[in-house]
Amino acid sequence: MRIERDIKMKRILKSLVAGAALALILSPAARADALMRIAVGGTIIACDTSQTFSGENCSTSAGFVAIANGNRIDFIGTVNGVSFGNAAAQTGGLQLSSNQPGTASAGFVHIDNVSMINASGSGKSIGIGFGVNGFLDPSGSLLQLTANTEIDVITSPMVVAPAFATLGGWGNPANTLIIGGSTVSATPLCVAPGGAGTSCSTDTFSSPAAFVRSGAFALSGACEG
Repeated sequence: MRIERDIKMKRILKSLVAGAALALILSPAARADALMRIAVGGTIIACDTSQTFSGENCSTSAGFVAIANGNRIDFIGTVNGVSFGNAAAQTGGLQLSSNQPGTASAGFVHIDNVSMINASGSGKSIGIGFGVNGFLDPSGSLLQLTANTEIDVITSPMVVAPAFATLGGWGNPANTLIIGGSTVSATPLCVAPGGAGTSCSTDTFSSPAAFVRSGAFALSGACEG
């Protein structure tokens, strides 16, 4: 099973390109970092590439793979009885990526979740937060923020939906590496009916939300259930 989420910015007001370009030239160079936070039943682990790596941050023994000041984070491991990917085979898990610093058409943050299994024998609340900063493009001071979710199920004897009750994305004009920001864009849920060869509709997008920025910005998202 694969679950994907995107937080995406697109330019919607071309008349402000010149003013935005001037603002970016006058601003300090944007530094790109990434953040992934995983919470399962009260147990929280995290990787923030802007901070010093330690046993509490971006721990390789916990399952994180990242580089200092990098904009990508991978995770394969088990948190409080819930496994993300296959640690023995080093497959699946969570992959956080982006196209930072963005392009003329869009800037996006993407998290891919492959093979999440709760083998604890009890129900668990699960939350995953993610973000990347240092976006410079698309240009313009008024952008639109959208979020989308996809679930791909090849076969399933029962109804399958994302393992999260709420999904959302934010744009942060302060360019700080936090989960959240000034604009929220909630993602609609996507459900695959049970039966062989069934899958959820792909690219299920939320309604766009206006986002105003004047320089470098950050994108983040969170999913909880």
